[in-house]
Amino acid sequence: MRIFLLGFMASGKSSLGPVVAHEGRLAFADLDAEIEAAAGRSVAEIFRDDGLEAFRDLESRALERWAAGEQGVLATGGGIVERRDNHPWLRQGHAVYLAWPWEALAGRLAALSPAQRPLLAQGPAALERLWRRRDPLYRELARQILPMTIWRQDDREARLRAWARQILAAARRA
Repeated sequence: MRIFLLGFMASGKSSLGPVVAHEGRLAFADLDAEIEAAAGRSVAEIFRDDGLEAFRDLESRALERWAAGEQGVLATGGGIVERRDNHPWLRQGHAVYLAWPWEALAGRLAALSPAQRPLLAQGPAALERLWRRRDPLYRELARQILPMTIWRQDDREARLRAWARQILAAARRA
């Protein structure tokens, strides 16, 4: 079973992915970490030194390597849906869209640093336009759309486990 977690940056893919993997006894990988390991540099350094297109090339190659390999759970990058060449790979597994309403997602993004996420430097209006462009692509590729909600910190682990069980149950039925 291959599970691809899709969603905009700060949607929780990297937090939920390990829980899904643990609950399903599957391997977990984070696409950004895979890219950093292959490139020997951080995502921010790749963006700064080589630009967005070079990063997208690395991202596509990392997705292809992972999708052609073992089964497991992959937390994708938010922009993975931007390239149509990535879509066949994402359709080879159970793609799950972690769907947030923009207002809640904007609040989560405000807590992040542009040093961590280079696209944040574009500002809130540009980020919302980017989300609006990607949202239909996430929905088109997803076999499962998981409506996300803000959780209390003391409820976090139980919420993540419940979502993980929902994802695994849907993936097994597919």
